[in-house]
Amino acid sequence: MDNITVNNCTVEIRQYNGQKVLTFKDIDLVHGRPEGTARRNFNANKEHFIEGEDFFKICADEIRTHKIMEISSKVREDITLVTESGYLMIVKSFTDDLSWDVQRFLVNSYFRAKEEKPKYAQQKVFNDGYEYFDKTFRGETVYTLADVEHFSNISYSNIKYYVRAHFERNKDYIVVQRGELHEYKKENPKTPRARNAVCLLTPEAFNEMCELYGTKPGIAQSEKPETKQEATQQAMQTTTAAQPDYSKRITALTTLMFEMQKDLIALSERVNELESC
Repeated sequence: MDNITVNNCTVEIRQYNGQKVLTFKDIDLVHGRPEGTARRNFNANKEHFIEGEDFFKICADEIRTHKIMEISSKVREDITLVTESGYLMIVKSFTDDLSWDVQRFLVNSYFRAKEEKPKYAQQKVFNDGYEYFDKTFRGETVYTLADVEHFSNISYSNIKYYVRAHFERNKDYIVVQRGELHEYKKENPKTPRARNAVCLLTPEAFNEMCELYGTKPGIAQSEKPETKQEATQQAMQTTTAAQPDYSKRITALTTLMFEMQKDLIALSERVNELESC
C-alpha cells in the first residue's frame, strides 16, 4: 500500500467508500498522543458523530477481503475508520502548535489530495449523472448541495458539516420535504424522483462558503448559462482562470477549528455547572 509521512511518522493511505480514512491509532501516532486518546475523544462525543459520514464501522472480514488495511488474522471485532469530518471533530481539543500543523497537512495533503486525472476531467459540469439546471423555490433562486460540490470543488461531507455548524435554517438554507418537496418538484420538474428531502441554499450562503474555503464558484457569482455547452465552457474558463489560494483555505480551516474549540469549552463549562448542582 502507498504511505504518507506526517510528523516523521509513516501512515498507510487508506480509502473506504471512495473517501480517505484514518484509524484511531493513526491519529494518535501523527499527533504524538498516548495510544487510546483519539478513541477516548470519539467515545466521549459519539452522539455527535454520524455513521457513514464521519466514520465507518467495518467488520474484520470485509477489511481483509477488500484489502483496506493489513490486520492480524486473529482480529474479529469491527474496526472504526474515520473520515475527514470525523477526524476534525476528534482533534477538536488538540490546540498545540504541532496539532495545528498536522491538521493542516492532513487536510490539504491527505484527505483532499486527488489522483491525477486527464486534463479538464474535473472541469466538466455535466458528468457522472449530474446535470446542472436553474432551480427556484417559491420564485427565489436556490442551490442544492450537489450544485455546491460541482461548482466549488468542496467535498460533499465538508459542505454538509459547514451547513449544519454555521448556517441558520430557514435563513441561509431550507430543507424541503413532504408537501414542500412536492411544491419544489413541481417548480423544478428535472428534480430526481427518488428524492425524499432536499437541502436548498441561498446564493448568499453558497458564495459565503466558497469564499471561506478559498474557491471561486462557477455560477452563483456570475451570469447563469443558457445551455449545457455554455455552462461547460463557463466552468472550464472559471477553473482555468482561478488559481488556488491555499492561504484562504488554511484560514478557513483555522477559523473552523477555533470555533469548534469555543464550542467545546462552552460544553465543558455547562457540564461543570450541571455536576455542581
